[in-house]
Amino acid sequence: MHVFVDESRRARYMVAAAIVPMTDLAGMRASLKGLRLPGQQRIHFRKESDRQRRRILSQVVRLSPTVWIFEAPGPEEVARAACLTAMVDDLTVLRPQHLILESRGDHRDRVDRRIIRAALEKSDHGVQYRHLEGRHEPLLWIPDVVAWAHGAGGEWSRRARPLVRKTLILP
Repeated sequence: MHVFVDESRRARYMVAAAIVPMTDLAGMRASLKGLRLPGQQRIHFRKESDRQRRRILSQVVRLSPTVWIFEAPGPEEVARAACLTAMVDDLTVLRPQHLILESRGDHRDRVDRRIIRAALEKSDHGVQYRHLEGRHEPLLWIPDVVAWAHGAGGEWSRRARPLVRKTLILP
């Protein structure tokens, strides 16, 4: 299985991990690419209209990936470190083959890699991990969609609820 990771910032910082079986990768990618509007390179949920958000979220629910959400308070980099560490600790039981994170730029990606490497040292699991830009990996759109919807509350959170199988709120 592969895990795709993105974040959302609200009152708390959230990291969403979309867990996708290897057998579903190609089909899900094709389905997600079909949701782009003409001229779009990628889906970025925050920038979509409400009508398009409903359409996208409905399709993501039909695809039925498993999503885990990790939330933490505090400054972004401190909260991200806590979320990534908890996520890696929890995901090692699933033994994913690949962990793909949305890139935030060279410096921030290096920080992420240090955090992930340190968390993996506690386990015997050798998951491969890397950062990619959202325009290069449609499956990164899933955690973007679910994290945004979960954090928005109300209708959006209700629509995303079938996908969220785990929420860990860190102190």
